[in-house]
Amino acid sequence: MKKLVALFTAVSMVSALALTGCGSSGSTTATTAAATQAAAETTAAAAETEAPATEAAAPAASGETYTMKIAHAVAETHPSHLTLLKFKENVESGTNGAVTVELIPNGALGGDAQTAEMVTLDSLEGTV
Repeated sequence: MKKLVALFTAVSMVSALALTGCGSSGSTTATTAAATQAAAETTAAAAETEAPATEAAAPAASGETYTMKIAHAVAETHPSHLTLLKFKENVESGTNGAVTVELIPNGALGGDAQTAEMVTLDSLEGTV
């Protein structure tokens, strides 16, 4: 069974690389790959450091607040933006205001490649 999983994983990775190679210019592909890797690392780190629900619901003991900046290049009527509005509501209510979410829609900071690069440079916390 382990060999089958390893084989499937290897075939999936090779297929992904082959299909990515057939895409657009190399710089965009490299930026997208870097953004994908950064997102995977962020997700893994968040899973490792997830706090119990009681701690997450309490505001920061020192009274400090944190602002998450999330940018995207779609209109405010797009389902991605509407989902981000729900995310913002859940984060802010779940942390009792200790974490605020600032949404930057309509490509105000650039397209997908630019916002993905800003995430890798820690200028933004997320992009869609």
